[in-house]
Amino acid sequence: MTKDEILQWFAVKRGAVCVDRREVDALPGYLRHVTLRAPARVDVEFLWHSVDEGGPTFVADASDLDSAIHCLEKYLGMPLAEWENFSTSDRYPELRASAVRNPERVRDLVASHMLELPPSLSFSIQESYWRSLAES
Repeated sequence: MTKDEILQWFAVKRGAVCVDRREVDALPGYLRHVTLRAPARVDVEFLWHSVDEGGPTFVADASDLDSAIHCLEKYLGMPLAEWENFSTSDRYPELRASAVRNPERVRDLVASHMLELPPSLSFSIQESYWRSLAES
C-alpha cells in the first residue's frame, strides 16, 4: 500500500480504509481491526471473528496522515508498503480451534486497560458501555 492509495481510497470510499485485521493473542477468536479514516483518524476495534460490530472501538486523531501512518507502522510492525487493504476483501484469518467467544474476557481487558493500542496517540472509547468499563 502507498500513501497515495490511502488518499485515493479516502476520496472514493467514504473516507476509511481497514489496513489490518488479525487475531488478538490474548483473545483467541477475536480480531483486531485497524482502520484509517480521513483526514488522520485511527480506529482500533476488537471484534469476534467475522462479526463486524459489537466490540470496543478505540479512536484517536493524529496531527496528520503522515503521523498516523508512522504510528501504525510501529504498532503493526511493518512498513506501509506491506500493508493490505482489507476494505477490498472479505478475507479473515482462519478461526483457531481453540477460539472461544468470551465477552467477559473482553470486558476484563477493557476495564484493566490491557488491550494494546498504538503508541503516541491518545485513544478514547466510542461506545458508552465500553467507556464506562474503562472508567470504573
